Amino acid sequence: MNLPEAKIRKQEVDFYEDVFDFVKKSTKHCFKQFIDNDEINIFEIPEMEAINYDHWVCAINIKLDFANIAVKLHYRSNVARLIAANRLNMPPNSIPNQFIRDIIQEYLNLVMGQIKQNYKSADVSVTVPETTPTGDLDDPRVEAIDRNVATWKLSWPEDMLYFLCMVNLESSVSNEELENLITFEADDENDSGEMELF
Repeated sequence: MNLPEAKIRKQEVDFYEDVFDFVKKSTKHCFKQFIDNDEINIFEIPEMEAINYDHWVCAINIKLDFANIAVKLHYRSNVARLIAANRLNMPPNSIPNQFIRDIIQEYLNLVMGQIKQNYKSADVSVTVPETTPTGDLDDPRVEAIDRNVATWKLSWPEDMLYFLCMVNLESSVSNEELENLITFEADDENDSGEMELF
């Protein structure tokens, strides 16, 4: 038996895209400030690109009046150590593991702060960033099977980070409210797979 196709409001799809565009640009903007490097770009994750190495996931969530926005950052230990060394101006091998996790959580907190500031809400709650080890085959693209999920990678000369963003919209939000929540237009540069810093 064929099930009826679910109808999705245009305003809802536009809101998802707006959130994804903003969060992508926030990950780049915050990382540029975090490591003081201009050579940072955002790209789609190619379908054939292997992400089957041992890595960690740092997750954070913000609950707004109208939506729940979650961001997951997938990273390798050696990449996080390079970031921490840059941030703390210390030799990579001298940094304790807990400092490395703290640095990544600090970065994700900056991204979530941008989201909180951009999408005004009378009632806001933000979770504490949580870092957990993942299996060798954990892949951020596995979860990206619906319209309210996006994945991308942030690259710079030393290496790259992988992101997943999920948006759950409250069903009571009207079309007019959704239109008022959309904050900016996507850049033309997106067509090339790269985004410019805002």
